[in-house]
Amino acid sequence: AAIKRARDFATKGIFSVAAAAVMVGVLFLLYTGRSAASADFIKATSRVTKEQKAAEKRDSALRKALSFQQGQEVKHRVLGELNQPGVLLTQVLAEIESNVSPYIYVDEIKLNVTKPTHTFEYWKPKTSKKLGSGYTKTSRSRYHLRICSVRLKGRVSHGQNASQIAGAFINKCQANKRGLGVVTVKPTREGRNGNAGTFEIDFFPGEALEAREDKGSTVVLRDIGLDDLEDPTSFTGYRADGVQESVLIETIKKRQADKLVERLKAEKGK
Repeated sequence: AAIKRARDFATKGIFSVAAAAVMVGVLFLLYTGRSAASADFIKATSRVTKEQKAAEKRDSALRKALSFQQGQEVKHRVLGELNQPGVLLTQVLAEIESNVSPYIYVDEIKLNVTKPTHTFEYWKPKTSKKLGSGYTKTSRSRYHLRICSVRLKGRVSHGQNASQIAGAFINKCQANKRGLGVVTVKPTREGRNGNAGTFEIDFFPGEALEAREDKGSTVVLRDIGLDDLEDPTSFTGYRADGVQESVLIETIKKRQADKLVERLKAEKGK
């Protein structure tokens, strides 16, 4: 029996002891690894929580700053538009005075003002209650703009060639350095039996870009140009408040946009 026990231990028991030893070693390694992983997880969680709080703080500050900046921009633009009619009339009178020549008479100067609703775009947080959720661009209609123009009814009296005299005056007005847009409404008509020839022109505080349906509202830009002379996609210019703005060509009535692009390319090509 003693010999049998010794033999069984030698053939079987030694492996059980070895297996137990190996199991203890494996358990120790698992415990050590688990403890290290747990410590790393705690550190990572703490770091993420810290970064999250910092991001939420920055996001909250950004929302406040963005809201304030966009509000100021809208007020600035509305005030600029409200002030525009008086500025335009003053500039037109100065332009007429500097360009008027003998035989040119002014019969009437009329200021025309329309008040479309002001539609503006702004950035809005996607979710107001959850910080760090990102932003989306939307639009809103508020306040009224004052789109204005000045109509000049003039006449040429006692001139040898009324069309030529009026044409020279109109060309001078169109070449103004104030950024005013000048459009001939009624070309010069020669008077009969020695009567004075008449003409009518409109002055704008820039170029009035008429929007297509459901593409926004009319935008008036001064010192208008193209973003790219070869392959233009936008008109660029300055609003009444002096802020530079770009308007997509595709949002403007096609006939006006095509003519304006052609004209601006021709002017730059000279």
